[in-house]
Amino acid sequence: MAIQWFPGHMNKAKKAIAERAKSVDMVIEMLDARMPASSENPLLAQLSKGKPKLKILNKQDLADPERTKIWLEHYNSRPDTCAIALDSSETGAHGKITQACRAMIPHRQGIDKPLRVLICGIPNVGKSTLINGMIGKKSAKTGNEPGITKAEQRLFLADDFWLYDTPGMLWPKIIVEEGGYNLAAGGAVGRNALDEEEVALELLDYLRRHYLPMLQERYQADKDPSSHWDENVWLEWIAKKRGAVLSGGRINYQKAAENILTDFREGKIGRITLETPNQWETWLKKARQKEAELKAIREARKAERKGQKLRKHKECRLKNIFQAASLYSNRFQTAYPNPCRFSTDTRMTDKISPDALIEAALLTQTEPLTEKSMRELCVPPLSQDKLIDVLAQLKTRWQDRALQLVHTQEGWRFQIVQTAFERLGSLQEQRAPRYSRAVMETLAIIAYQQPVTRGDIEGIRGVAVSQNVMQTCRIGGGLKSSDIGTHWENPHCGRQRQRSSAIWV
Repeated sequence: MAIQWFPGHMNKAKKAIAERAKSVDMVIEMLDARMPASSENPLLAQLSKGKPKLKILNKQDLADPERTKIWLEHYNSRPDTCAIALDSSETGAHGKITQACRAMIPHRQGIDKPLRVLICGIPNVGKSTLINGMIGKKSAKTGNEPGITKAEQRLFLADDFWLYDTPGMLWPKIIVEEGGYNLAAGGAVGRNALDEEEVALELLDYLRRHYLPMLQERYQADKDPSSHWDENVWLEWIAKKRGAVLSGGRINYQKAAENILTDFREGKIGRITLETPNQWETWLKKARQKEAELKAIREARKAERKGQKLRKHKECRLKNIFQAASLYSNRFQTAYPNPCRFSTDTRMTDKISPDALIEAALLTQTEPLTEKSMRELCVPPLSQDKLIDVLAQLKTRWQDRALQLVHTQEGWRFQIVQTAFERLGSLQEQRAPRYSRAVMETLAIIAYQQPVTRGDIEGIRGVAVSQNVMQTCRIGGGLKSSDIGTHWENPHCGRQRQRSSAIWV
């Protein structure tokens, strides 16, 4: 299970940090010394880009001192970054922090040029406790649970040292699974966002591999058999040792998990650090590879859904075409009882010659056909020389007819000869005209409400009637108009009344 926790107040804190980071001189990021990389917020690196950073490894009294030295060297090797380790409750923490900040920004001194510092960190990292110790009074709320601080506050450590405290913040997606478990084990994640038994098992698995003597000493396990125990056996052993047993001898794994996590957070198992720089690089590389694989899967699924949608759209179009063809076929059979039918024998279709197939395609397609599409129409596809021979045959065959095969910029098509085109033009003139919806509505109103004025028509339709619409209605003498002048009750109505003529009726 991946650990994720980003409640609403953290999103608000993200916006506040982004705004405040523009006006500060440097940024302090408090890290948990037991899990420095896991507690390092990747969002902060984006929001405070270009600002000097002081990394404070807090709770060093609970962390492995040898590993803390390694982490300090790791962070101090970064440009514009300084790292120190301390415990928020220790005396002298104030001096260490202010000294490190002034050394990084030496040009900000005095009341006129105060040093403005933004302090950030994950929830429950000890930031509020550190601030209270620095200013000598309890100005920030503290507690052994995440999410205590929920609003930004400005604190004056000195006349020339301003500190902006921000709420503890995680990030929307924790991609390193081991880092999520470490944060949960350290208490940076709300209890409603984790399974304590699962987190305890992950913690025990790491401890038995890297801190086995501390684990054996804390829970009084014999060295020989416990050296080969896995995390499940360890959890059951600790449950029995701590009395987490229900009636009937059943193990209360929830209570045992809570005891283990409490012991780790309070340092009762020993001084432990749950990661090293090399381990973190390995985890991060594996997590990024997994994210890339998941992204590829999501993209493939998205493309598949898009393809399914496109195929469904094509199927619907084909279905509509077949339905229309079936409808026209039924009408054709009704008009002609003994029509000429196409053969459904597949053997006949296999014997169709290339010139006949290409001829049929040219006659039935509304757009010109390219040479490539005509070659691929045949099975197997025709060669270029064979296609030229077929086109030459077709041109010869149609030479003395009203249709001629011609080549245009778009491709090959049949075209009507000029003499036939002039005679066929008379058929187009006899075709019934097509009227717009506005014309049809106007004609209907005149037919049912006559005599009516143009203003009456506009009142019924609810829109203005253009002059073009009225002119179209008058074509062919279909309307009769009578001049009535302007109406005194409605001066905006038309000056003529319209009625249908005898020709229209």
